Amino acid sequence: MSFPRMRWNLAVKAVVVTTAGVLFASVFAHTTLYKRLDGWLHDSLQRTVSAPIDLSEVLVVDIDDASLSTLMRALGPWPYNRDTFAYVQSYLTERGARLVVYDLLLADTLESEALPARRNAVYAGAGFTVPLPITPAYRSQLETLAIGRDDSLAHGEDEEKASGYRQWPYLKLPATADPHAVGVMNIQPDEDGIVRRVALFHGSQGFVLPSLSLAALMAAHPDQVQADWPRRMLTVRRANIPLTNQGEVLLRYPSNAHELRVLPFYELMFAATQPDSTPPHVADKVVFIGSSSFAGGTHAYTPIARLPGVQLSALTYAMLANGSVLAPPKLAVDAAITAFALALPLLLLWRGVEASGHTYFLVFIGLPLLCMGIAVALLMGGLSSNWLYALTAGIAAWACTMAIWLFDIANDRRRLRYEAIAAREANRLKSEFLNQVTHELRTPLTAIMGFNKINQYTEDLGREARIKNSEIIAHNCEHLLALINNHLDLAKIEAGTLVIAPAPEDPEQLCRDVVTTLQPVADEKRLRIKFTRMTELPAALMLDAFRVRQVLMNLMSNALKFTQHGSVELAVGYQAPTLVLEVRDTGTGIPADALERIFRPFEQADATVAQRFGGTGLGLAITRTLVELMDGAIEVESEPGMGSTFRVRLPAEVTTRPDTVRPITDARPMEILSGRVLIAEDNEDVRALIELQLRKLGVETTSVTNGLAAVEAALSGNYDAVLIDMEMPVMNGFEATNVLRTRNYHGTILALTAHQEGTEIERALASGCDGVVRKPASIESLRAALKPVLRGSRRATGGV
Repeated sequence: MSFPRMRWNLAVKAVVVTTAGVLFASVFAHTTLYKRLDGWLHDSLQRTVSAPIDLSEVLVVDIDDASLSTLMRALGPWPYNRDTFAYVQSYLTERGARLVVYDLLLADTLESEALPARRNAVYAGAGFTVPLPITPAYRSQLETLAIGRDDSLAHGEDEEKASGYRQWPYLKLPATADPHAVGVMNIQPDEDGIVRRVALFHGSQGFVLPSLSLAALMAAHPDQVQADWPRRMLTVRRANIPLTNQGEVLLRYPSNAHELRVLPFYELMFAATQPDSTPPHVADKVVFIGSSSFAGGTHAYTPIARLPGVQLSALTYAMLANGSVLAPPKLAVDAAITAFALALPLLLLWRGVEASGHTYFLVFIGLPLLCMGIAVALLMGGLSSNWLYALTAGIAAWACTMAIWLFDIANDRRRLRYEAIAAREANRLKSEFLNQVTHELRTPLTAIMGFNKINQYTEDLGREARIKNSEIIAHNCEHLLALINNHLDLAKIEAGTLVIAPAPEDPEQLCRDVVTTLQPVADEKRLRIKFTRMTELPAALMLDAFRVRQVLMNLMSNALKFTQHGSVELAVGYQAPTLVLEVRDTGTGIPADALERIFRPFEQADATVAQRFGGTGLGLAITRTLVELMDGAIEVESEPGMGSTFRVRLPAEVTTRPDTVRPITDARPMEILSGRVLIAEDNEDVRALIELQLRKLGVETTSVTNGLAAVEAALSGNYDAVLIDMEMPVMNGFEATNVLRTRNYHGTILALTAHQEGTEIERALASGCDGVVRKPASIESLRAALKPVLRGSRRATGGV
């Protein structure tokens, strides 16, 4: 390849990388996620670099819930008579307050209740989004209070052309006798509900009024504040504060905002009415009077805390007075940051294959840190920026550059050779797996299909023979299910998704349940199976009962399989903090050279074991992995012809057994239930089986074949419970359950699923299901799931 062509390819790649980075950032910047992330990062950085400001000039008088309760007898319920505020205002003026600011809309009052005009008071107006009738008196009052006039609107032009202030169809003004100053109170949070900016100018009918905080600042320091809304500039003590195009100021919240002095209204009233009370220090202060009460208060979320509206107004006043604001982002600054963020990936692109993975990692880590450092420096200088946009563009360009780098360094021959090796290995493993599993799958299937045909086509077969054949079919089905479950567990173990969930469990009850479950197997082989306690056992230990039971079932089943004469024993003891489980048998034993091999997947003691006893060699492999996941250990002692002892040690802390814990087994007779159940299942055979099982339990059933039909039936019918399959056509069970809960369906919904655990179970519960019935669903599991919600029950009088 010639040098000019190589340079041309590099230029094309640079254009592609730059375009991809900017395009991705531009698209991402319009998403809600970007806006929320940008706001969160801005707030975090602002809190990091925030500085204290002077709050000594401001005092907040809060009409909180405590004040309303304390002053109920003296002043009556909220809202208070305007004479109360006139009295408080006179008291504050006598005490030397510089200014009294009402963060309350004192409007719609009788003429006799109107507050007197005072030059040291600022009253609040409010912007209405609904236009109200404009009277000559209202227009005259608006013109008197305005700090400016928008001539472009005064001549009847479109109000949407207004800029530099927030336009309102109607401004509600206070009912005062010719007030000296009025400011508009308005809290307008960003899309994520956080107040980061405040509109300083508000207009209606072409007249512009200041915000409440700005009006207070102009009244308190008339010679030091100049507001020029057409130029979007505010000058405070000769310092220019730039505004956004909408006349908003970006707030820079101080680090000492919590030091803002807040005086409950009832303390002020006590000081004003009781001569022996200690008067508050209000001399030369700007006093904001507002309410944080449930009855009349407003609150706003800010980057520092959730604040009452009156405190936010006072803080805004203090931030404006101290110049604690941020300049809006500047296009030139944002472009420079973006160019810097794109320069690092382009430098990696220029280096080509010479760049190492370590270098890419450093750029990936360093790029956010550098952009964040620039943003912090700008914040400290009082300038906000769109640094997250630049960082997004840089990361997207980095990802494209890395993709190109990975593509360039790939070696076709090596890739093809590795793919061929991998294909041959995968094929070998597949063949080995199929050879080991095929026999185990075919054996129970042969029995199931054969005995099912006998029951189906043999007319003169007696009832006892049919029952015996059904038992054989059931036994082989359970064997087939256990085989499938073993493979699923192995897959979960290899994927790292199998989770251990300990809970308070009775260890003795758990072990006795295993022995009871396997008793029929032992009886069939004429073996003795027994349970022994080596030590006294605690009433409850922290165990994952399901997995411990699985371990014991695997070990005990193996012991029964390989024992032809004698006994199988489960012994349990507790040596704090370890639970010791021993499975002893008098079977064939295991050669010493095979003791380690038997714990490997698909491995058995010798090649004849699978032929004589069956099995795929997964049980012990899964058992050891489960024990290790529970931080335990397993060991084996065996001698050919003398039997084997498998010993499991599990860490288990003694705990208190809660009242809600039930024994694992339920030996009570089956009960007949009563009620109506809606079944939603698309598989005809499974649906028929569940209907039959529920009818055997005495339950009335109605069936549908998809989630949409289930929603319609559940909302129109009176059902005690809904059994709904999670995977159906038209509308699946997750969607149907969500629709039912959205439509306020309060009945019991039980999920039918073939998944035994994991995200599908969690998803079913999260969608609104009250419980889960796992397939294959037995009549016992259906009874256990439905009994708590069905009406009444009686003892079964016959078998099922």
